[in-house]
Amino acid sequence: MAAFTRQLQDLAKALEDVQGRKHVVLLSEGFDSESILGTDDAARSAELSTASATGEYWRVDSEERYGSTGTLTAVENMLEEFRRADCTIQAVDIGGLRAGADSQGRAGGQDSLFMMADGTGGDFYRNFNDLGGAMKEMLERTSVTYLVSFQPDVKFDGDFHKLRIELNGVPKGARVVHRPGFYAPTPFSERSAFEKRLEAADKLLSDGQDRGLSTSVVAAPFRAEGGRAYVPVLIEIDGPSLLAGIKGDTAALEIYAYAIGADGTVGDYLSQNMGLQIDKVRAALEQSGLKFFGDLTLTPGDYVLRVLVRDAENGRTSTRTMPITVPEFGSGAPSLAMPLFPEPGGKWLMVQEATGKEARQNRPYPFQLQGNPFMPAAHPSIQAGTDAQFVLLGYNLGDDRIPLETQLITASGETVEGSRIAFVGRDQGPSPDATQLLLSLKTEGLPAGEYRLVTSLQGQPTSTSIPFVVTGG
Repeated sequence: MAAFTRQLQDLAKALEDVQGRKHVVLLSEGFDSESILGTDDAARSAELSTASATGEYWRVDSEERYGSTGTLTAVENMLEEFRRADCTIQAVDIGGLRAGADSQGRAGGQDSLFMMADGTGGDFYRNFNDLGGAMKEMLERTSVTYLVSFQPDVKFDGDFHKLRIELNGVPKGARVVHRPGFYAPTPFSERSAFEKRLEAADKLLSDGQDRGLSTSVVAAPFRAEGGRAYVPVLIEIDGPSLLAGIKGDTAALEIYAYAIGADGTVGDYLSQNMGLQIDKVRAALEQSGLKFFGDLTLTPGDYVLRVLVRDAENGRTSTRTMPITVPEFGSGAPSLAMPLFPEPGGKWLMVQEATGKEARQNRPYPFQLQGNPFMPAAHPSIQAGTDAQFVLLGYNLGDDRIPLETQLITASGETVEGSRIAFVGRDQGPSPDATQLLLSLKTEGLPAGEYRLVTSLQGQPTSTSIPFVVTGG
């Protein structure tokens, strides 16, 4: 019994950092409820009561009469963890119908299953030997959910806060099932390593908001061996936002990047832990920040790149999501990668992914123009009134006039009127079917603010884009 409750309690703790309502389907015959409620045999209960009333206490087993307080405490602690995790237990009694000597089943098992379901806001499905029927009924009961949200102002102390929801004007017999309350978050430093990993996975799969860190991402596919793509991923971490939450002399960062295909599978991923000695890198962080260089290897197809950067000491995070299309390089179909704005060297604290990827060591540096390497900016900053050159990498563009279409989009979603892109030149790309276009963006007359440059080929359904900011007058 102790092992059973401990394992369920560990499961509840693991689910705590997974956002949203969770359901655990427990297929079981339950356990003997006498261990926590005492005997349910009327004759034996009367015998124990008589012995107690006549002073024959040596004949009274307190655990047999009232149940084990230790076991009851273990069960309540387990249920408390499920409530803390906003997780319900849907208990299915799989005892069903028995025959012969086993027809009695396990004594008190249904009582224990009902206790676990009722204690977490779930339902109890009695006497099912057809699991399909039980699951169908369960899906029907949980098929409609109403989401009621509010923003509480609570301390990160792990305290429990009760919730009460009432319905007015509902049909007779209707009932509302809701979480009994919520626990305020615990400080990040007090969470287990497993809880932190689950939280990171949850943030990677959801479009969460920045919590204390600011980042930008740029990624572009380059043709590699066997029709695959080598995809450099550059992640810029804003230095002032990073320094703002650091209290000591060191900092620890976690970086994750996953490329998720259209079918939901992971094409490739990278992860990196790093430590920083603030006294040695403060100047670089104050000037701009940290730029991380990693890479992925992907097969042709459409992907969503999800990037998470987390301060490993206090849990501050930043998440970014961007689409990546890896073309069928050998198909002959034209395609474009995202615009790349070269920036001056020495601006960032550079950190490269520490990995044993052998393929990377045999590849030339991918970002080159006319034989000269450059470092692209993930979020270019352009002085108003100046022209900023950028590079477009394309495949199978041919030698004729390229049907390139460009747009400038403001932060409010409006299109900037007029043509602001000028052709500067073209260069051979890193492979025979690759072409690099050198273009110029004119910012004269553009108000300061955030913009997005969108590029596409005429008649093509896909486009690429990059955000940038215009500074100054």
